[in-house]
Amino acid sequence: MPTDLQVGDELPSVTRTMTRDWIMRHDLALLSCRVDQRLGEKDVVNIHTSQEFARRNALPAPVPDGMVTGNWISSLMLLHFGHAYARGGTLDVKFIKPTFEGDELTVRARLAERVAESGATRLRFDVWCERPEGQVVTTGDASVLLTHD
Repeated sequence: MPTDLQVGDELPSVTRTMTRDWIMRHDLALLSCRVDQRLGEKDVVNIHTSQEFARRNALPAPVPDGMVTGNWISSLMLLHFGHAYARGGTLDVKFIKPTFEGDELTVRARLAERVAESGATRLRFDVWCERPEGQVVTTGDASVLLTHD
């Protein structure tokens, strides 16, 4: 766990490819949380899963749910901080550009500040996902609380 980071330091990034499998698994996982537990065709045919439905709604292709990239950012924080992030971490993201199947995205985090908090240190990061040419698709803030035990 990196504890000696200075403001401006970046965590080692992770690059992932948005695959059809990621898109479908995430969409079906969200649908499985429905209160009534009943799924019909209209539930699984949407802008996230159907080429035809996406085109009818002025999209060139299905658009993965934005939470996929949000989850990838959370995974980066878990990778580097483990239980400290799971216990005392925060994440606030905005989805600013659509992503599509086949997109290669790099998940990044840069330390923005270190703040003393209740006998511990909170590290706040600027976080984002970007395409290879640098276009940001998801942006936000994440933090982790490091205790001094």
